[in-house]
Amino acid sequence: MKKQLTFLVLLALLGAFTFSLEGCGDESNPCKGKEPITAQFDIGVDFLGLDTVIVGDTILAGSRIVFRSKSKEKYQSYEWKIGDHTRKFNTNEVKLYFSEDLFPVPQSIEVKLKVQDSFFEKCFPLSKGQDSVTKKFVIVPEQSTLVLGDYEGYLEENPSNRFVVSIRYCDPVKKLFVCTNNIDLGCDNKLYSSEPFPYIIDISYTYRVLHIGNFKSSNFINSATGFPGINCNDPIGWMYFGKSKNQVFIDYSTAVYPDNKKRTKHRFVGKRI
Repeated sequence: MKKQLTFLVLLALLGAFTFSLEGCGDESNPCKGKEPITAQFDIGVDFLGLDTVIVGDTILAGSRIVFRSKSKEKYQSYEWKIGDHTRKFNTNEVKLYFSEDLFPVPQSIEVKLKVQDSFFEKCFPLSKGQDSVTKKFVIVPEQSTLVLGDYEGYLEENPSNRFVVSIRYCDPVKKLFVCTNNIDLGCDNKLYSSEPFPYIIDISYTYRVLHIGNFKSSNFINSATGFPGINCNDPIGWMYFGKSKNQVFIDYSTAVYPDNKKRTKHRFVGKRI
């Protein structure tokens, strides 16, 4: 009996010791949950004032372009090579303004990111603690944006009522700024009359995406009444394309009068005409 009791005690102690070692091993493993080092990155356009980056490989001239590492890790070393740019960039994100005056368009530009971190070499020896990725993007003239055009469609809340949304230059001669007509029936945005340089803050756009209500306020009015109206009160939202550049969606919301804190969501579904 005494021998059996001693044996059981030894088994219990051994089990506790083994459990302790396993737990300690999991907690002390610095590689647990880590992914191999990666230099994958996104290229996109920075929407000023919106804290939003629209990813794409075709960029309009005059845009502020963002090059951003996809990894959530903060590596020891970043090395960017952006076209013929002579500056050295060593952060996980770089923002550059590409002016059409300095960069002839259209133009293809190569971007390379190299990252290094000795920690990841210990976890993944085959990687040698480094990685590099090269991508290309194209800068095109601002007038090349796909968002300009006329789109026939309907609001999902009232599919039987079809109408045309127009997105065109406010000044077709100078090709300055973009205005929308009929974002909701009769709902248009206009240029501010600040001569000699009229300006507008309601529309921002990239090659394939358009944003309405740039700074969470707008000067949209109903063309028939001269006032915002029920479905034209401070519209804010996004226009984007479907599977082709001829299929368009506009997801937006409007403030509910008189309580402008409440908003109603809308979706326009249309096709280019």
